[in-house]
Amino acid sequence: MADIGDFHSDSDINYQLSEHILPNAVNTITRWHSFWDIRVLMNPLRPIIQRYYGKVLQRYIRKELNARTKGPSSAISLAIDAFFQEKKNEEVSETMELDEDFAAIVSHQIRLFLFAGTDTTSSTLAFVYHLISKHPEVVSRLREEHNQVFGPDPSSVSGLLKAKPTLLNQCPYTLAVIKETLRIYPPATNLRQGTTGVSLPALNGQLLPTEGLFIIINHQAIHQNPRIWKQANEFLPERWLVPSDHDLYPPAGAYRPFDIGSRACIGQTLSLIEMRIALVMTCRTFDLRPAYGEWDRIRARDAGWWRRIGGMMGFGRGEMKEVRGDRAYQTEKAGTHPSDGYPCRVSVLGGGGL
Repeated sequence: MADIGDFHSDSDINYQLSEHILPNAVNTITRWHSFWDIRVLMNPLRPIIQRYYGKVLQRYIRKELNARTKGPSSAISLAIDAFFQEKKNEEVSETMELDEDFAAIVSHQIRLFLFAGTDTTSSTLAFVYHLISKHPEVVSRLREEHNQVFGPDPSSVSGLLKAKPTLLNQCPYTLAVIKETLRIYPPATNLRQGTTGVSLPALNGQLLPTEGLFIIINHQAIHQNPRIWKQANEFLPERWLVPSDHDLYPPAGAYRPFDIGSRACIGQTLSLIEMRIALVMTCRTFDLRPAYGEWDRIRARDAGWWRRIGGMMGFGRGEMKEVRGDRAYQTEKAGTHPSDGYPCRVSVLGGGGL
């Protein structure tokens, strides 16, 4: 969230050390969002809370817009510079108030940056840590790569990256681990509007017209289709490092976590940089293990009397615990997240648990 705040408005929200209105509003809206969970959609408080925190976000973004931040990497400053450049031809002074329609458009786009740029990256990192916790050989290779590039002292990574950011490009295996995680756990699907004269072929060869329809692209189904990918259900980061004539080499057009083409995610480069930085700064310092068994015991201990009675009567026994043998399966909350928020234990290497 801090990086996205710096990108969109060149502002330091200092979220790691203190509360801030921006991430609080984004997180609250996300918690009260769902595409199809009836328990969320039918809650009478949902529209009230969404509307209130939507206005909180709107006021904050409008304040940043009116401040006309001048940072060269700020999305707000770039948008405003483009606006005033266009208005110069109309002999309008830069001291004028922002056009209401323009401000509304920019506000909505900034909100999109905030939601898409924080929720998906953080949930993907959770899945990265989950997968490498189950594959010690991957962790060993990651740490070996980081030792080679940054030296044996993990605490020096921050200073080295500030002095030479291109060191990240010397970590191909780290990037491969992230890409393979995104293949297995894509953070979102995609939606496209059907068009007149455009049809999609079905498996039986029938052409399906798209006019008047919305098409949902299920990235997970594509990414784990054994007709497309070799060893589709296996976590194999090396598939991103093999030559093009290798059986594991990713098929063209089949990898779509950020989608492809003219509507590809504008923030994919930033997201991949953030995740690589997170891994090189944590992988040699912390060891993470899922704690679902402990979580289940805590839930059972803290269950209300009505849940206990229901359990005695047989209700809730069919609750899904795993999907295809995976307890940290994807659940929907705006984007996809590990089930139950991914309860885990984090240990400092050479130290105690957290």
